[in-house]
Amino acid sequence: MLLRQLWDPRTGGCLSTLYGHKNTVTKVAWNDNGNWLLTSSRDQLIKLYDIRAMKELCSLKGHHKEVTSISWHPVYETVFASGGMDGTLIYWNIGENIYMCFVCVICLLLSHIVYYLQLF
Repeated sequence: MLLRQLWDPRTGGCLSTLYGHKNTVTKVAWNDNGNWLLTSSRDQLIKLYDIRAMKELCSLKGHHKEVTSISWHPVYETVFASGGMDGTLIYWNIGENIYMCFVCVICLLLSHIVYYLQLF
């Protein structure tokens, strides 16, 4: 199990060690509220950590290959998107229940290409 360490830039000391992913972490994203940290990995998982309690809140699985990108929504603090090598973009809503909405990136690209070709 791979671990992630959080460091204090002022002192240079380790604040905490977060255990979680079983493969390389590909991205890390802080929520604007400063309390949540997302990590994505080649193990196809996304992990959400509460930094105040220094613990994992949940582990999210939706991609069939490594997760290569994660980003929080700029306005809604419980919403984020993830992208993976499987060609999907998933929107997640963290709350009492976790909802996800799949978007096939290849399908979106094809629809734009078809629309573009229809213009000529």
